[in-house]
Amino acid sequence: MANTNVSIFSGRIVTDPELKQTQNGTSVCTFNIACEKGYGEKKKVYYPTFIAWRGHAEFVSKLPKGTLVFITSNYSERKWEKRSKDSAGREITEKRTAHEFIIESIEAGESKRTTTATATQQDEETTEQPQQYSYSQNQSPNFEEINPDDDLPF
Repeated sequence: MANTNVSIFSGRIVTDPELKQTQNGTSVCTFNIACEKGYGEKKKVYYPTFIAWRGHAEFVSKLPKGTLVFITSNYSERKWEKRSKDSAGREITEKRTAHEFIIESIEAGESKRTTTATATQQDEETTEQPQQYSYSQNQSPNFEEINPDDDLPF
């Protein structure tokens, strides 16, 4: 069996993502989402770090804090050494590791703001659906739409 490195997450964006540019002008955006595990007193919340590049970064930067996202990613690990001095002036070297997920595809659901607005609208008997957005670099523009009234080809 081949090695796989695919992680799937869903959660809400914790802070407004900030778009940055590398020195060569490549777009990059780093952000965290809140992922819950368990229920009641045993519930834990994790905040994994995601890195979006190029088109993904442009897309994510437009999503507000609180937006529900569905992410497919690859796990990545960065290691470095941090050097500092203690109170006696001795040099200390600390080994550090960053655990990150590089986005392969991302889909955005409703934002918390939209959820609240939708609940208010439903109270007023409005049936508007929140708009959903998605972005994937693997999207294929060559697809054929099937009419639901036609027979399936298989």
